[in-house]
Amino acid sequence: MDQAMKTRSHPVTRNLQIDTLKGLAILLVVIGHAIQSSTNSFDNNLIFRYIYSFHMPLFMFLSGYVTYGKEINLTKKFTSLVIPFVSWYLIGYVLAILFVPSSESFWQYIIKWIMSPDWGLWFLWAIFLNTIITKLVIYFVNPKSTYSDIVGMLIACILVNQIPTGLFGVGIIKWQLIFFGLGYLAPKYYLVLLQKTWIKLFSVGLFIVLGYFWRRTEAPYEWSYFINWINPHNLPFLSSILLYLYTILVPVTGILAAFSVTSLKLFTPISYSLSWLGQRSFEVYVTHQKFLIVLGTTPFLILISSIIATTSSLFTAYLLKRNILLKKMLYGYR
Repeated sequence: MDQAMKTRSHPVTRNLQIDTLKGLAILLVVIGHAIQSSTNSFDNNLIFRYIYSFHMPLFMFLSGYVTYGKEINLTKKFTSLVIPFVSWYLIGYVLAILFVPSSESFWQYIIKWIMSPDWGLWFLWAIFLNTIITKLVIYFVNPKSTYSDIVGMLIACILVNQIPTGLFGVGIIKWQLIFFGLGYLAPKYYLVLLQKTWIKLFSVGLFIVLGYFWRRTEAPYEWSYFINWINPHNLPFLSSILLYLYTILVPVTGILAAFSVTSLKLFTPISYSLSWLGQRSFEVYVTHQKFLIVLGTTPFLILISSIIATTSSLFTAYLLKRNILLKKMLYGYR
């Protein structure tokens, strides 16, 4: 699949590969959550580790990618992201009261969101914050100056990481802004590199190797042996830099691998189905966890559970979007 593979399913031309990647990403999100729901030892599941090593950075990368070259309208972004985020958050509280009696009051629920909105539908809030930052970068950089947008995004990432609080989702974007920025800069500077076959093969191979050692909450497997070999004098500063570079390199190679795989002609037969799903990834994202059922721990049963959650989310969206008010509140007019 290449840039020529575009469709006019909407008034504006859509890039089929981007929609395909969105479809792939949302499938990985659902499968990852299905694995997480099915076993307490999900962090030891190799498939789970590969998925979680890059799936949300991929989504954030794609969000930045589709922002490039467009006029950023924060009012529309608020309508399409924040209103659904708040609406589903409030629905979650109502459902919790009805089905999971708790001593948590409404105001405690709200305060929990303010303190740490990195649960539930945090991705929507993170995109909104990253879009605001990107608009500020665009405003301050000189469009006639080469690489000024790269410098602007780099400065933005550094400044955001210096904010001494994680309130209101700042803690989330300290990490996610990196991938949103990379996605925003990709169409202009370096995505063309993926047309080279050797880069495709190298990115896939490197991700397979690096992702194997990735762990969600701990240092990578065999990290101590690697550090002892590369850093025999045990310099803490060097060790920290290497670990930080590794944590960035894994999702970056995962993103490049996803672009590479979906560009293969062998992938074309399923690309149209995935692109259709990708155009509805929002609908799946906001409700799929409510439909996840534990059928078992085998890969087949986890896949069936993922399919049920995905189709149920799409059907729910079809019903709810028939009402214009619910369509706006829950799906941002999608």
